[in-house]
Amino acid sequence: MSQLTIPITSENTGNLALIRRAVTYLKKHAVFIFLTVILAGLGGLLDAVLPFGVKAYLDFVLGKAITLGPITVPAFPIWFIPLFILGFNLIQGTCYYISGILSYKVGQRINIEIKTELYERLLHQDLDFIESSHGGEILNRYYHDPESSCVLFLDYLKQAVMKFFSATSLTVTLFVLSWKMALAAILILGCTFIPISLINKKLKALVNSRLYLTGHSMLQYNESVSGIKLILANNLQNFRLGKLNELMLESFRVGLKQSHLHNFIRPINHTLTGFGVSFVLLYGTYLIHINEFSLASFSAFLASLLLLYSPFKSLSNSTVQLQYSILAMQRVFTLMDLVPKIQNPKNPVSHKVFTDAIEFRNVYFQYKADRPVLEDVSFTVEKGQTVALVGESGSGKTTIAHLLPRFYDVTRGQILMDGHEITRLTLQEIRNNIAIVFQDNPIFRGTLRENLLLGNLTASEEDIHNALEMAYLSDFVRTLPNGLDSKVNERGVNLSGGQRQRLAIARAFLKNSPIVIFDEATSSLDNISESYVQKAMETLMQNRTVIVIAHRLSTIQNADKILVLNQGRVVEEGTHDSLLAKQGAYYNLYRSQDALPLEERETAHAG
Repeated sequence: MSQLTIPITSENTGNLALIRRAVTYLKKHAVFIFLTVILAGLGGLLDAVLPFGVKAYLDFVLGKAITLGPITVPAFPIWFIPLFILGFNLIQGTCYYISGILSYKVGQRINIEIKTELYERLLHQDLDFIESSHGGEILNRYYHDPESSCVLFLDYLKQAVMKFFSATSLTVTLFVLSWKMALAAILILGCTFIPISLINKKLKALVNSRLYLTGHSMLQYNESVSGIKLILANNLQNFRLGKLNELMLESFRVGLKQSHLHNFIRPINHTLTGFGVSFVLLYGTYLIHINEFSLASFSAFLASLLLLYSPFKSLSNSTVQLQYSILAMQRVFTLMDLVPKIQNPKNPVSHKVFTDAIEFRNVYFQYKADRPVLEDVSFTVEKGQTVALVGESGSGKTTIAHLLPRFYDVTRGQILMDGHEITRLTLQEIRNNIAIVFQDNPIFRGTLRENLLLGNLTASEEDIHNALEMAYLSDFVRTLPNGLDSKVNERGVNLSGGQRQRLAIARAFLKNSPIVIFDEATSSLDNISESYVQKAMETLMQNRTVIVIAHRLSTIQNADKILVLNQGRVVEEGTHDSLLAKQGAYYNLYRSQDALPLEERETAHAG
């Protein structure tokens, strides 16, 4: 079984250390947790009321003095005993009810706090971390694990306190009634901890495997939804179904092993319970015969013992729940401890507005060790210039576009903005100066207006109107029944490719940054859509510094400078005409796209 992309803390991490970290979240709600625990404990203590009520009732029926240990209770009406039991059970039920409500309230607040903190950390994680992690894995680790961490632990804590006080009160009751039988019964009960401790470690490993498989099963669903067209077009339904079924079967096998271990405790507990009850019946009968034990005391003892076995029997369930909670904590705190590589400098240089030039100086970059993507790349983009990056796929064009806004950091070399190395500037200042139009621009579920405002959350209606006009999107918006308030689906599937690109360009207009990057913005469009998008791009490029990554060379003929990349190196640099005149790498690229006029193509092919 392959390992998760997102690391998991070593199994050797101490449970106490994890719990101490969990307490930092719990202590914010100390008052409510205290009330939860107190009420749960009080409810547990009241378990002792029933056995004493049974003893008092039988003492009364048998005509004997009603005693509670060494204390003789004054005479009272017989109807008072059932009323007494009913009243205390009502109090006990109320304690459990309020405790349960408080536990849920605190648990969900902690759940929200952890999810919010994790989401914030996810949004600030490095791009390579996001791109290398599976969607299902991220959803499982960032959304579902918090549910199982402090929330489950708090519920376990409440249950543990309840059972502890219940066991304590019932144990005291047993010793008050007969210390000899109580001692023997408690020793037998203690034996239930032995099998639990033996299988604890095995359960932890199985729970971890189950969580792993759950994440990968969710990934199958995510991939199938995002790639449904490919699946339908290639009749891959049975193939994908087989992969999911394989994961489900593996999860079933792991779950079955977990169930075997979990349920193995039960026959042991029941056997020990039966042994304890049998011992009490035999020994209690003997004590009654020799007049050392009354029938009322024996009945109360037996009732206490049967009630006492209940919390011990539930230990197996609680153990599995605790393992889930601790493992979830481990996974959550591992994510909390992930430190992004891309961070703001400790003492940043303040530089809010781009004014002069961008310079790549001897830049090297690699995503993985010994696999260089860029090697010794140097060039300058003056303010107001349009620089185009061209080359075969994998030559490093998009990587350059990702290095400028610091989605990644260079392996070696420098990138400067107005003479300042960008690692000395804050991420917010760098990215405020740059608007990016990607090849595949994200569209979020919501309205067109909400998606447009992602470029500038505080844009006015006039700004929005101007952006739509300049992006050649106004006519399309007017055809919609609700205009900008029309709904768009997730990933914008109800918009055409050209409409999505023009929406992205409208966002860039709203952002109004001095630097614009076009990352193959027209490569996947038809000719009509491309013409609209190209017009919108040309409007946006006016009076701005522009870096264009172009697949279609016909779109960048007017660039001030064209850089030709090959295997991570700049092999040519110049204007469109000067590069064609060289008849080198750019000329060959241009010719391969049949972008030359007919006579020149015939001459080139003949040559």
